[in-house]
Amino acid sequence: MFGTLADAIEDLEVPIDSDALVEAHRLMDRLAAKVADSVARFDTAGLWELEGALSLRQWFTGRCRMHPRAAAVSARRVTAPRVCPLTWAAWQAGEVSGGVLETVTDVVTPARQAEWLDKEAGVLEAIRPLSMIQTGRALARWGRLADAVIDRDDSTERANTLFMSSTLGERGELQGSFDSASTETIKTALRLAERRDDEGEVRVPAQRRADALVTMCAFYLDHHQRPSERRHRPHVNLMWTLADLEAGHPGVSEDGVTIPGVDLATMACDSVLSRVLLADGQVLEFGRDVYAVPPGLYRAVVVRDGGCRWPDCDRAARYCQAHHVQPWWAGGTTSIDNIALLCGRHHRKLHGAGWHAKLLPDATFELTDPQGHTRQTKPARAGPALF
Repeated sequence: MFGTLADAIEDLEVPIDSDALVEAHRLMDRLAAKVADSVARFDTAGLWELEGALSLRQWFTGRCRMHPRAAAVSARRVTAPRVCPLTWAAWQAGEVSGGVLETVTDVVTPARQAEWLDKEAGVLEAIRPLSMIQTGRALARWGRLADAVIDRDDSTERANTLFMSSTLGERGELQGSFDSASTETIKTALRLAERRDDEGEVRVPAQRRADALVTMCAFYLDHHQRPSERRHRPHVNLMWTLADLEAGHPGVSEDGVTIPGVDLATMACDSVLSRVLLADGQVLEFGRDVYAVPPGLYRAVVVRDGGCRWPDCDRAARYCQAHHVQPWWAGGTTSIDNIALLCGRHHRKLHGAGWHAKLLPDATFELTDPQGHTRQTKPARAGPALF
């Protein structure tokens, strides 16, 4: 099928004529509709994930070599079956152009979604005979009318806000407003951070919440990722019994939580690991800390890699973690010829079943997926000073 299409395109001679060019664009639009229908089903099935892409947009950029702006437009287009189902169906049938579909998806914001679904049939019928300029004006007018009937007091339309101001006496006043999901997250975090009153101490709930908030902020400052420097590495204490160690079972955290293999491997790449060996509840050995990637080495890797080395990933270095291409516990060295940057999601994916990677002598990162397909990425910068 694609061979026949390729041959037809190769043999096609488009006349330098207005009507011929209009017809050629109409046929291009019909082909785009067919492709978009398949892409929508491809996206629904999440098949781009099988190739390690983090989103359909990223898959477009990497696999289809699209410009990021075009990839974003194409990725948004596949939401049309849900956002404007009748307009999508009309495009698939060749009754409206892709330009009409894109104009509709521009106008139908999440806030207007319910109103559009209620009025789509009538609006679509009204804009069918219009030019694109007229269509844009008509839909903009519809958008203004839709906004007029939307309840602006709806809490779902309000953005989260937080205000903090200094007062006399070097104190600060805090006031905020959050949606329901954010409120539950904050309440849960405050509840977990609250400490019980010491003997003789009596605090009202507001005081306990205030102290809990300060505790949460202090914890973040102790563990955050600073933009200008390498982050404070997470400190992980992993404990085994002799029987578990001999059986090759995963470790257990100091809180008694079993660490799955993928999580353990991801954490071990760039953490301060302490080995604690137990027998009959007694500590037999407390191993020395292992600093996976020193700050100087990390900065050198950042200069060389520039960001995530996963093919087609565009995550910047500040969102990345250092990955031992050959695992540290399997003999891999903590050196620049065995370390590559990966964003969090790709780091975890690479530690999953079926994925393999190599760092070649010229710092080319070679990735093999579970289907056996191999892709490569070159470092952003490489030079003798780094090796």
